[in-house]
Amino acid sequence: MRVAYVDSDLIYRFNNRAYEEWFNVERGMIAGRPVSDLLGEPAFEANRKHIEKALSGELVQFETEVRYGDGRAQHIRASLIPDIRETGEVTGYFSLVDDITEAKQTDRRTRDVFLDSTPEATVIVDHNGAITLISKQAERLFGYSRSELLGRPIELLIPERSRIKHIEHRKAYSADPKVRSMGEGLELFGRRKDGSKFPAEISLSPMRLDDGPVVAGIIQDVTERKRIEALLRQSESRNRALLSAVPDLILRLSPEGVYLDFEAAKGFEPYRPSEDVLGKRIDDIMPPEIALQAMNYIRRALQTGETQVFEYELVVGGVMRHYEVRLAVSERNEITAIVRDVTDRIEAQKEKEKMEAQLRQTQKLEAIGTPAGGIAHDFNNVLTSIMGFSALVEDELPQNSPQQAHMRQILTASERARDLVKQILTFARHGEQQRKPVEIASVVREALNLMRASVPVTIEIQQDIDELCGTVLADPTQLHQVVVNLVTNAYQAIGDSAGIVEVSLCRVEVDSAITRINSTLRGVPQVRLTVSDTGRGMDLPVRERMFEPFFTTEESGRGTGLGLSVVYGIVTAHGGCIIYRGEVGRGSSFSVYLPRLDERVDRGPEKREAVPSGTKNILFVDDEAAISQLAQETLQRAGYHVTSLTSSMEALRVFQENPDSFDLVFLDHYCPVKSQIESAS
Repeated sequence: MRVAYVDSDLIYRFNNRAYEEWFNVERGMIAGRPVSDLLGEPAFEANRKHIEKALSGELVQFETEVRYGDGRAQHIRASLIPDIRETGEVTGYFSLVDDITEAKQTDRRTRDVFLDSTPEATVIVDHNGAITLISKQAERLFGYSRSELLGRPIELLIPERSRIKHIEHRKAYSADPKVRSMGEGLELFGRRKDGSKFPAEISLSPMRLDDGPVVAGIIQDVTERKRIEALLRQSESRNRALLSAVPDLILRLSPEGVYLDFEAAKGFEPYRPSEDVLGKRIDDIMPPEIALQAMNYIRRALQTGETQVFEYELVVGGVMRHYEVRLAVSERNEITAIVRDVTDRIEAQKEKEKMEAQLRQTQKLEAIGTPAGGIAHDFNNVLTSIMGFSALVEDELPQNSPQQAHMRQILTASERARDLVKQILTFARHGEQQRKPVEIASVVREALNLMRASVPVTIEIQQDIDELCGTVLADPTQLHQVVVNLVTNAYQAIGDSAGIVEVSLCRVEVDSAITRINSTLRGVPQVRLTVSDTGRGMDLPVRERMFEPFFTTEESGRGTGLGLSVVYGIVTAHGGCIIYRGEVGRGSSFSVYLPRLDERVDRGPEKREAVPSGTKNILFVDDEAAISQLAQETLQRAGYHVTSLTSSMEALRVFQENPDSFDLVFLDHYCPVKSQIESAS
């Protein structure tokens, strides 16, 4: 311990030997000397405030560094104890000095070791901003050695353009120091010794050391993190762009079905959730049955870890939409749901199935129609003979005789059979189709007038016919047959009960439901004929077969099963379509759509021509002997000279021998020598 006494005039009065050794002077060389002389003027001025406090009667203790003229430096701890008399007068002070240089050096070495052992770059600055301590990691980060930085201002480690602003922030911080965590505050940049810059984050911790208040700063170079963040932003931007290009709704859900996040592409309209969905459960947003279905699949996905797929329907904007949902479990045990609007796909599949069903129906009709047409053609030849000879016999019988009445019954039955053959030929598409612009309203009214007698009196026919609905390009006879068959089907569906058959005819514009059935009607004005009844309606199995030929729900003898199949064949052949609506127990309704024409029909008076007669020579050839004989007798009664043959080769020989002897030749359409006779003529 070094001890000395200094009076109020700042003159040393006595001291111990340790005090002399401290100043490296001989014994007795301190007493009587001024303090300023012994310490030197700079050191005296640095300690003047402590001395003045002691002479004012205050106990003073402090630590300081003393530098000597030979370059030595010592850290001391000094205590200045005032000498106060009983009168209160301060006559001087006792100076007690300890050399703490070694302790300070040990303490600094401990601090350096501690700083160097930390993984962060650490810099400690005093209240003036001077660097007092620096870790090895900070040396490596900035490229300076420790000796180059100690005592230098912290702004040396900051880019020049930011130094003035940093000084302002540092002074403001010193006025109100507080702990600041990493990442808070301004975005900073560090400057290395080579002048290069790097983005940095700094945490600040104010503390007090023996030397006074200091601030410890931990500095992190965030260059790599910034690079990764930029890459993540680019990746996120690409993902967002990718998601926006996919017309799907992507949801993130908790295992309990709580909405955590969503991404709805712009194309996912009109079902786009809003921000208020987040935090809510599925059953808060969706209808109960859909929410229950979704939660069942979520639980299954969590249990199995496998992707789950299900579909649901939801009315959105007044339209039924179909959605497909794929559920997958993420690593965080959350559910990722991808919701896709598959309405177009579902509708396309239904349309495909409908077209396939129509194709099967068409193929079925063609498969049955071909042999049916051949049979009908042969049967027509038989009917021609029956009706022809019956007409000849009827003309020969006495008027109003029982025999003539019987023959009339034969002719009536034959006519009904002829009508049946016409239906078969129409169904088989073997009948002649003479299409022309037809005012459909007149055809419908004519058909209804003819049917009044055949419709039971218990059934009322109600008409709503638009006389100006327009014209269609059609065969009038086949249109007539469509009306007759539909009305017949309607009153047969009512049966023996009282009921109503409604027939309406009007012009309509294009309907999406119609164009899905027949795309050729798209953009084409149409005429709609609707026949409805109050009958028993049809169940699904019957509806699936209603256009099949010879399929009927009537008891034996009451229906041929050709009515609707003939209607279907005629309507589709005319480029139209037919739609059924109805329910079991609530009646049926058939709507026929046909393309409408703009031109009008000239309704000139019909001219009836008299049955021709003459004396010309006719050659009649048919392989059916009965038809040849019938033609010969009928034409001869009209005054013609007829040569009737059944052999085509014989006919060719007769004609070639004397072709000028015949004025007219009748040939079977399928006569094998037809072309030869035509050439010879």
